[in-house]
Amino acid sequence: MIDNALKAIKRELLEEIRNMLREELQQLKAETPKPSDEQLMDTKAVCALLKLSAPSVRKYRVEGHLKSYRIGSTIRFKRSEVESCLRNMRYLKHSRTPL
Repeated sequence: MIDNALKAIKRELLEEIRNMLREELQQLKAETPKPSDEQLMDTKAVCALLKLSAPSVRKYRVEGHLKSYRIGSTIRFKRSEVESCLRNMRYLKHSRTPL
């Protein structure tokens, strides 16, 4: 009789723990930010998009006009940031202030 009562309590306790864990996992899943679907570009692709040479892209990167990301031994650029730089370069080109 006591064994049956202990087994029932054990089952209820395990079920309660499972439910609490499920709730916590669902909450963590909802709070976790989704990875960005941002397209990363290599230097060659940036050169083609901006119609610049590789040394010019490197110069803009070093000067801070183009934000870059090092992934292992490669340098990558976010497409949205490159397009933003392109808009800024067009503006700067017509404003008579040097880059």
